[in-house]
Amino acid sequence: MKTINSTVKPTRVRFQVLFLIFVNVVINYMDRSNLAVAASEIDKEFSFTPVQLGLIFSAFSWTYLAFQIPGGILVNRFSPRILYAFSLVAWSLTTVMQGFARGFGTLFGLRMAVPMLTLTQLSS
Repeated sequence: MKTINSTVKPTRVRFQVLFLIFVNVVINYMDRSNLAVAASEIDKEFSFTPVQLGLIFSAFSWTYLAFQIPGGILVNRFSPRILYAFSLVAWSLTTVMQGFARGFGTLFGLRMAVPMLTLTQLSS
């Protein structure tokens, strides 16, 4: 029977991974609030009403709240490496697609989709 050597020194890779996760969390936080910075330009381009702008601003929070528990269940059920990679790619693509939105419905839907696709970040 083999025994596990408990004297294995941790590598520096863990610090690199921790740094990459930190950068990802910072970018995610900026993504949550970037729409407020761009609100005046969005209003000029689309001529949204104040109610429509409020709905777009709050869309992220609605699905963020709704996916806390399902996100936690998925994180517990699947490999964090796979789920985190999927979430990062899906979140990035959805964020890029927001730049191509042509109306209220598209932008609102994409803002709601961002938290659904960032399941690992919701549960962390």
